[in-house]
Amino acid sequence: MEKKSKQPSQPAEVYLPNFCDIHFILRLLVVTELMAIVLSLNSAPFNSQLWEQLSITSLFMIWIALTSAAVLCLFGGLLNRLSNTAISIISYLLVLLITLCFSFITTYLADEFALNQFYPQDWDQQFILKNLAISSIVIAVLLRYFFIQHHWKLNQISEARTRLKALEARIRPHFLFNSMNTIASLVHDQPDTAETTIINLAELFRVSLRETTDHKLSDEIKLVRSYLAIEQLRLGSRLRPEWAIERFDKDILLPALSIQPLVENAIYHGVEPLPEGGVIKIRIYKHNRRLIISVSNPSKRKNGSTHKGNQMAQNNIRQRLMLAFGNTASFSIDEGPPLYTVTLNIPFE
Repeated sequence: MEKKSKQPSQPAEVYLPNFCDIHFILRLLVVTELMAIVLSLNSAPFNSQLWEQLSITSLFMIWIALTSAAVLCLFGGLLNRLSNTAISIISYLLVLLITLCFSFITTYLADEFALNQFYPQDWDQQFILKNLAISSIVIAVLLRYFFIQHHWKLNQISEARTRLKALEARIRPHFLFNSMNTIASLVHDQPDTAETTIINLAELFRVSLRETTDHKLSDEIKLVRSYLAIEQLRLGSRLRPEWAIERFDKDILLPALSIQPLVENAIYHGVEPLPEGGVIKIRIYKHNRRLIISVSNPSKRKNGSTHKGNQMAQNNIRQRLMLAFGNTASFSIDEGPPLYTVTLNIPFE
């Protein structure tokens, strides 16, 4: 994976968004401009004066929004060490202080360039108080929105992790059953090989039975290689795996057991039914900042039918990809013949 600078990430317990994120800045500017339009429509008649009012109001509010975001980005590391209550109070006061500073600057410039002659005598005090009142309400609403959104996301993540564990639990018994059958077939005739296989299986389960619901691509590749080594003891020369892995950093995270069940299906529904066996092709490469993983096996089905067990594993992986990556990931099947190919397409970040 290509090394590139990343924006500072937010700890899970901090509810404020990442003010250094350019996408958040763009959304902030859009919301600020919409507020400027509403305020201008409320305070100016619908004629040429409206556009003057809108331009001045937009400029004033955008400067406040950008400066506030810059200050909160600058002090984000310090704020993240505090409690949410302290973060709320400090953020609230900082934005009010910035609003107050820009209000004073505006009144000073109006006085310096003799623009205040067009306004009432006490317009500067009203201007400052009005800005502080509007800012105090808007900041309170935004902080509350960020807090609710943060807890909603935490609930979504917690629910997704629970569903991921439940889905993985449906894969592992099937995986263990097939592996133990392979070992049982070797115990009497090849005890040394059976012992080596048990060691490989223990290592394989050490990786697959971690508490986390995802792991590195390199771990998944290692898991698949261990599984293929066990299956090759059972099928011999009938199973011929072919790997095509592009050279890049394999630290990218993906749901655990994303590839192994596909290889298992390719063996049991593609290679094993054929007397002559067949080739399992596993391709892993990058394309347009996407990670592409494909598993292919021989296919002589012309009616496009798919074994029920095959569908269960595929639906399982499809659901786990959706939970992990949302709509940014895809799961596609090309039933052939001559090859039955399953392809995973996930964002490469």
